[in-house]
Amino acid sequence: MAARFRVTTRRRLPRIDKEDTILKATTPIEVIRKALAVLKEKGWTQGQYHDQTTDRYCVVGALEAALDLYGSDKDSPAEYEEKIRLFRKTNAILNDTVVAETNGMVTGVIGYNDTDGRTFSDIRKMLMSAIRRAKEAN
Repeated sequence: MAARFRVTTRRRLPRIDKEDTILKATTPIEVIRKALAVLKEKGWTQGQYHDQTTDRYCVVGALEAALDLYGSDKDSPAEYEEKIRLFRKTNAILNDTVVAETNGMVTGVIGYNDTDGRTFSDIRKMLMSAIRRAKEAN
């Protein structure tokens, strides 16, 4: 009996490194992908943006880490403002995704992240859904 093989291509998320924050994100989709990479590498938490004891991040903290919002003193004021603009745009997409996926029961990404019983699998699915929604909107 011949063996059956299924070939799949799996997109690997980039590895987060303090010295090299991957590529500069220029779209919300890129920010969400980088945030997902942060969560996969560092771990996910609830109740705080960044747990410094465990080095885990919530979704919003992962967005901040993906954009290097608070760790880079090398940014010009214009670069920093662009990061803030991109953060707000990405956060709005995530909030819209959460509202849609919970039928309005949860109104924002922070509430979604911190809901009792939430798992990282739920978070990953929501982020992937946000990427799909952002692609469809473009």
